[in-house]
Amino acid sequence: MTRFKTLLSDADITALEELLRHKFEDKNLLLQALIHRSFANEKPEIQGDNERLEFLGDAVLELTVATWLYQSLPLEEEGRLTASKALLVREQSLARVAQHLSLGSFLLLGRGEASSGGQTKPSLLSDTVEALIAAIYLDAGYSAAATCVRGWLTVVHPDLEVVLDKSRDPRSTLQELVQAEHGVTPSYFIEERTGPDHEAIFHARVEIPNNAPQRGTGASKKQAKRTAARAMLNLLDVKKT
Repeated sequence: MTRFKTLLSDADITALEELLRHKFEDKNLLLQALIHRSFANEKPEIQGDNERLEFLGDAVLELTVATWLYQSLPLEEEGRLTASKALLVREQSLARVAQHLSLGSFLLLGRGEASSGGQTKPSLLSDTVEALIAAIYLDAGYSAAATCVRGWLTVVHPDLEVVLDKSRDPRSTLQELVQAEHGVTPSYFIEERTGPDHEAIFHARVEIPNNAPQRGTGASKKQAKRTAARAMLNLLDVKKT
């Protein structure tokens, strides 16, 4: 570690690695991720800042969260996946990650940026998180970076697993319940289609053992089946009470 060895003490590097839950093989990558442009501008001996890492980290973050949601919500439509991803990767979310990691105390800022409260600026903090993601990716690969990202987001969004579970396609939830209790999958039927072609309404029915069939409607077959599945889940919830 020769390039940036004087920027942080060994104790600070160790402390930050513990917070990140990643021990760097190349400490220079870690330190590069902490260098704000204002710091590099004031120190001619410093070659580069964290903006290139930020660019790469943004892409790794997007892929990590998109993959996570795709696997967690196997039947969810694109629009819902896109909205969920946007909530997780937005500036406010990443700033919360930075606060959890105490990044403000490790940032390398120019005097002007530091005096104006740069350590607490959400935009600056979120950019640094993206740079750190890239640093971990370059240091140890995608799997290591993805593990860190998921761990950080789960901590700052303690209800994340509940939210993901509740936002799943009701057909997936119903299928898991029925398979666990009866060893079969729900049966869906499209009973009819009504309305003109440009405003068609589909009527679906779902059947599971030992329960009355439930019905739902929608502008597509998929939507109608989802509505029927949700009706069946509501019925099962009523029977439990």
